[in-house]
Amino acid sequence: PLNAVKINVGPTDDLMITGSTVDSSGHFWQFGWFMGTLSINGTNYTSATSTTYTLFMLKYNAAGNLLLFLKSTNTLNAISAKMTAGPTGYVLLAATYNTSLTFGGQVFPSTSNQNRMVVMKMSLSGVVVNYYVYTSLGFGKDVAYSSTGDIYAATNTLNNYALVKLNSNLVQQFVLTGSFGGSSSLTYVELSAIEVDGSGSNVYCTGRFIVRSPAYM
Repeated sequence: PLNAVKINVGPTDDLMITGSTVDSSGHFWQFGWFMGTLSINGTNYTSATSTTYTLFMLKYNAAGNLLLFLKSTNTLNAISAKMTAGPTGYVLLAATYNTSLTFGGQVFPSTSNQNRMVVMKMSLSGVVVNYYVYTSLGFGKDVAYSSTGDIYAATNTLNNYALVKLNSNLVQQFVLTGSFGGSSSLTYVELSAIEVDGSGSNVYCTGRFIVRSPAYM
């Protein structure tokens, strides 16, 4: 029979699981964030501070047994986005952090009090072996892996978005940027999901835009 892993937080705490995948060895992974106290099978974990979102990662075997738990250390908020299976022996993650982040054995560079997207390549033992931090203000939204070995990531701010292409070592190849016109206080654009077809050469993106004023309709 399969095993159940009980995950819960207190009545005043926050929890969100935003991504999951199955790796090349058949393990099931979950990626999320929490604030406060996180309880997993009766074991309690606390967030980086009592008022900041903290990344966490869970890895299970095929029978549902919990094999690995990771959480981040961060100064301000760290928010998970999506994850996917990457090259054999790795998983890929997209997230956002502000100012500082330590996760998966990696200390990430300071963002000087700005939200930045980070893309991580993690071994199946939970170690970050490569990473990429987007150079402009933005929130990580999704990450996708192609059959050609390329990696695509999406980020956005209030009225700007970017699609980033990386090689298998997470070195930037190109950035495609766009915006939705009008005042940034009245418009919102989001590039939220990426898929790559079987050929590895066609990339599809899904998003949305919101106009808050009749002047822009």
